[in-house]
Amino acid sequence: MSPDHADAPLLDRKRKSVARIALEMCLYGLCAALFGVTLFLAVSNHPLAHVIESGPARHALAFAILPITTSLLWPRLPFLPHLIFYAVFGAAIEIAQWQMHAGRSGELEDWLVDIAVAVFVLATVAQVREYLAQRRRGAPEQHS
Repeated sequence: MSPDHADAPLLDRKRKSVARIALEMCLYGLCAALFGVTLFLAVSNHPLAHVIESGPARHALAFAILPITTSLLWPRLPFLPHLIFYAVFGAAIEIAQWQMHAGRSGELEDWLVDIAVAVFVLATVAQVREYLAQRRRGAPEQHS
């Protein structure tokens, strides 16, 4: 084996790690942008905040996309701490809307939508991960 090829596996690992770091940085940036946009739309009266007329639909969309993104960033974060984070985040949004008195109002219904959607999405992500892990291990699929 020539000296040029002796380090080939190491170079492949370095390329993969650079690609992984780049992917993670993109995901962190996306996650930060999504949280920023969510907060902006939640507490502003900007016309973009009303592109989707239905408040529950806006909450459902935000609390479906955000947990998927954070699940990609922190795949080992357990379900309950992840859910608690989103429950607190949703409550903070509702409290901010309630306190600002600028055409927005905090509503318990919106917070419950946030939690319900987060539960559904996080549970779905957990099921998909378990399915993929079983496939990688070569375990037979379980049919219910």
